[in-house]
Amino acid sequence: MSVNGVAFSSNLVPSSKYGIKCPNMMSAKKITIHNTANKASAKNEVKYCRDNNNEVSYHVAVDDIEAIQVVPFNRNAWHCGDGGNGYGNRNTIGIEICYSTGNEDQFNKACKNTIKYVAGLCVQQGIVATKDTIKKHQDWSSKYCPHKILDRGDWNKFQQEIIDEYNRITKKSGSSSASSSSSKSGSSSSSSKGGHYVYFPANQGTWRVYPLNAPSLSAKHSIGSINPPKFGGLTYPVKKDRGGWDYEIETGSYGRVRVYCAPETGAKVSWNGPGNWPNVQ
Repeated sequence: MSVNGVAFSSNLVPSSKYGIKCPNMMSAKKITIHNTANKASAKNEVKYCRDNNNEVSYHVAVDDIEAIQVVPFNRNAWHCGDGGNGYGNRNTIGIEICYSTGNEDQFNKACKNTIKYVAGLCVQQGIVATKDTIKKHQDWSSKYCPHKILDRGDWNKFQQEIIDEYNRITKKSGSSSASSSSSKSGSSSSSSKGGHYVYFPANQGTWRVYPLNAPSLSAKHSIGSINPPKFGGLTYPVKKDRGGWDYEIETGSYGRVRVYCAPETGAKVSWNGPGNWPNVQ
């Protein structure tokens, strides 16, 4: 699986550690960028976060190869140093860029992956990437972080590159907007749409849907189902990514609901528009 071209996987903290690592529910409003200040890969960074019992956490580590999630996006993490009720800790997704004291080439590649990944994450979370929503750790507390980016004097450039990439994939920049507008007159306009979509194939049967306030995505909390076989498959824009393959979509029969779309279910997910998937809702 990938997000905006960056390999992505999850290795989430167990729920038994939520009280330590991510005790509060959260609806993310902004993104906070960090540097790890070590030489560890994303896999090792995430393993360390999962294994220890410190009240220090973040949501995703990114290196030169991949991005790995460790805390669900609908829970807070302790990464901003602004206290138990601080805006950064309670409302922002924490992104750790790896190798900031290691190999320069690996760090540079990790930064490039972070730009692409964070732009895609903003699309998933319904966050418009701006100078107000893409923040650095230092904005929330006095900590000099992301230290490597700050040492280089590159924060403003890095922040703008995320915004530019977000605009590119959402087709909000000038030339992209023109391209998007002209394609709408063609017969295949759905294939030109950017953004985050989920496809439910016709051969996988009906799909349970859940209310937004469901305590879990188990069958007993389902409020009904959609019927992809009836329509030859169904494609929906993702309104919000809650993490752990838990997505919000808008349906005609049930309104805005949650669906579970892990790979083993047969659902397919795209961060670059629906392509040729049928019946975009």
